[in-house]
Amino acid sequence: IALIIAVIQAPGGIWMQLLGVVLGLVYGYIYVRSSSIWSVISIGVAFNVSLFSMKKVGWLDALGNMSELGLIIMAVIMALLLLVTVWYWRKQK
Repeated sequence: IALIIAVIQAPGGIWMQLLGVVLGLVYGYIYVRSSSIWSVISIGVAFNVSLFSMKKVGWLDALGNMSELGLIIMAVIMALLLLVTVWYWRKQK
């Protein structure tokens, strides 16, 4: 799945392909941990809707002006939120 996502991201360049590999691995991990394709689909939909919404309201431009430390802190917080979501989803079974 990670390789398929990377190939789909080819028009975006090498950085988009690397992001595709990472997202594919994360989605695979979430599926293995939660045993539910719906958790992966839900996270993917939420990710895409968030990305397009941020583009529409101009938040992506604002993120471009943030410092690297600020972006790293935001990424860590989002990763923790993702892990908590997976843990909660698995606990529900």
